[in-house]
Amino acid sequence: MKKIIYIFGEAGTGKKTLIENILINKENIREQLGIETDKITVVRDTIEIFNSGRFEEENEIEKRNQSILKGISKFIQDENEILLIKGNIRDLEEHYKSIIKTIENESKEVEKEIYFLEVKDQEQLYERIINEDWFVKELNKNIYRYPKPWLDISTRHIKNRTYELAEELGYKITEIDTTDGYTVKKEDYTNKTR
Repeated sequence: MKKIIYIFGEAGTGKKTLIENILINKENIREQLGIETDKITVVRDTIEIFNSGRFEEENEIEKRNQSILKGISKFIQDENEILLIKGNIRDLEEHYKSIIKTIENESKEVEKEIYFLEVKDQEQLYERIINEDWFVKELNKNIYRYPKPWLDISTRHIKNRTYELAEELGYKITEIDTTDGYTVKKEDYTNKTR
């Protein structure tokens, strides 16, 4: 059966790196995650064009959403069994046309799961974030816009919103701590009332 895996987490948690590691099966990561196939593809635009996740303009969000929907449509028709999508906080928000709910409506026959990445050490996570390309590109603006106290609030918001949607839609969640390697914990919301 085909499955879409949406990968969420705060900036700096390693979403893009995890996708790349799954694609090449680095250190046998697929086994650790319970992936039993090599027929895996990715919506490339989510890790190449729309990589930072820190865009604000409505037209950029709409372009990203259309790219994801095209990727899903292609995936449903091809021979791949798993589609990876690098998530963005905007994907979860209603006022940004919650693409994750659109995906649910457009592809009910496809199984879905969320990988939620987090770094338990907030100091380490903040160090990762301030070294991200998007952050460094506008360093002075971003230091002011995303001070260290912001991180705890943002991290909780992303996690809460992700879990709320998983519960609402009945998705499985695989929680992955990326502080030092990958520590995996599975949650299952498929049997809960939607």
